[in-house]
Amino acid sequence: MFLVLLSLNTPFAAQASASAQREALEAQAPMADSDVVLDGALAPYLQAALEDSPQLKAAYAAWDAEVRSIQGASTLPEPTLGFGIFLRSVETRVGPQQAKVSLQQSLPWPTELTGRHDAAVAQARVAQAQFDAVVLQVSAQVLQAYWTVWEVRATRRTHSAHVVVLEDLSATLRARLETGSATLADVQQVDLTRARLEDALLSLDARERRAVASLRAVIGGTPGELPTLQDPFQAQQPVLDLQQVTQLALEHPLIGAAGAQEDAAQAAVQVAQSQRAPGLTLGVDWIPTGPAAMDDAQSGKDAVMLGVGFRVPLWQRAYAEDVRAKAAVQDLRAAQSEGLRLQLSAQVEDAYIRVLDGVRRVDVVQYSLLPQAEGTYTSLLGSYAVGKANVAQVLLAQRDLLELQILLDSEQAELQRSWAELEALCGRPLERRGTEPTP
Repeated sequence: MFLVLLSLNTPFAAQASASAQREALEAQAPMADSDVVLDGALAPYLQAALEDSPQLKAAYAAWDAEVRSIQGASTLPEPTLGFGIFLRSVETRVGPQQAKVSLQQSLPWPTELTGRHDAAVAQARVAQAQFDAVVLQVSAQVLQAYWTVWEVRATRRTHSAHVVVLEDLSATLRARLETGSATLADVQQVDLTRARLEDALLSLDARERRAVASLRAVIGGTPGELPTLQDPFQAQQPVLDLQQVTQLALEHPLIGAAGAQEDAAQAAVQVAQSQRAPGLTLGVDWIPTGPAAMDDAQSGKDAVMLGVGFRVPLWQRAYAEDVRAKAAVQDLRAAQSEGLRLQLSAQVEDAYIRVLDGVRRVDVVQYSLLPQAEGTYTSLLGSYAVGKANVAQVLLAQRDLLELQILLDSEQAELQRSWAELEALCGRPLERRGTEPTP
């Protein structure tokens, strides 16, 4: 007797739970593309980034892929349908056996299916948390890039204003030069200072182009002008103390992703342990039978056979090593989660301290140092007009005033960037409180 077998697989139906997961995912999909008008305020830039950022699109696609993989994670192995033809038929009392049709279904240990499902769900949770983290990261990047562009443009405006002042001063000195009340050295000193400021303006042009390119990249390459007309927010400290802010940071999506990875590793241990248990296979065979050579009441009666098979896990040592390997991965995930908590706590403390110090520095420059410099400069201009001060003193006061005005713009921008980082680490906006100006 010779038997030829042909096998093919038939997939099972999809599970309803995976469809529910997909519906939840699609409900949280990024906004559809729309025309965003970048009018210089912060909100349109954030909206453009959430719609067009490649980072967000990639994170969403990864999440979508993980959710859709849940459907097949816990399904039974596909059944096997076999068909065979007897090349040399076996003659029986009821007739010759002509063919054989078999259907077999293997049934893994139940904990293996639940473990695979739990692992797939945990991986989808990881992708979801990572998507949420990317939303926070992209928003922070937009704010960081926006205030960098704003800082460069504010510095350029300050330089341009001082160049105009120097041009007026140079014109006045040249007029006095003709009457002998000023020297050529005074004119040359003013012209040198103006030339240096003009060179600084050219450097600022190049710096602005680089900063604008970074801002354009983080919002998804939106073409056109990128104005920055938003005024810096008032220098304010957080209402919450450091301990409260740190507790908020421990609810960051990355912490959730790390916890989901731990759950996925635990489910993998469960799957590995289930491999050490025997498996079950159920089968049905149908053998069509032809008419018998002799008259018989059961002539041509087909044979049907029900079979049961067991998978015998002989290689227990290998299975045990696999369980230990998966357990080691679980320990790895737990250690990574703890390390991430410590890292986030340190980053939050650093950002929190920079916010507090930034508020102090803005107040000192804005309400103490800058008014003093303006008063000194105005006084020296009056003294120079009556001949009681020289050009060098005026230029020195003008330089101090310039540096403090630039420092104020820089400190304001840095404070906005520090706030953006702190709120991104906390995963939410933080309530702020006003501060009294430094006397």
